[in-house]
Amino acid sequence: MPPIESTNQLLPSFKFRKFLEENYQNRQLIHKKRGSIIVLNKNQYWMVIRGMVKLESITMHGDQQLLGLVGPNEIFGDSLTKILPYEVKALSDCDLLCFDGLEIESSPSLALAVLKGVSERHKQSEIFLSLFGLNLIEERIKEFLKSISKNYGQVSEDGIVINFRLTHQDLANALGTTRVTITRIMGLLKKQRFLRINSKKNIILL
Repeated sequence: MPPIESTNQLLPSFKFRKFLEENYQNRQLIHKKRGSIIVLNKNQYWMVIRGMVKLESITMHGDQQLLGLVGPNEIFGDSLTKILPYEVKALSDCDLLCFDGLEIESSPSLALAVLKGVSERHKQSEIFLSLFGLNLIEERIKEFLKSISKNYGQVSEDGIVINFRLTHQDLANALGTTRVTITRIMGLLKKQRFLRINSKKNIILL
């Protein structure tokens, strides 16, 4: 298995990259193209090696809701949620590893990885929920993008690049507003030089 690339610093003391390479180097990665739906089966856990996926659901009013983002070295799976319906979609081309519950039970190191992954997902969920305490949508967008860039951004000469595409609809689904409102405010943030969009349509925080 090739070296694992990650833009965040999750699990630094766990030496997670080395653990995966030593223990799962013969396991075939599952590749998913951007936009692909990842089917979840019971008692299966998925780990992102490269790329980014988004977790979504449908509200009682029929609107899409962004529940979270999962990046390198992070975990998702049917057993980690009680929300229905629950859909996982690749935000970028992804390489994934899949484990079943028995593997995790028999490996203390893997069980620890799952525990840490669940902990990180819980923290992210709390951050997303806290944004709804901000009355101004502009502030919600700013804080959301700051949080995403902190965990998944890549520092460059131009600023902090979010190396996966978040559409205006994705932002609207995450922040409880409309795509039209997001488009208007993103235009304002560009004028304020808070951000810009590169040729790949990725957001760069300035």
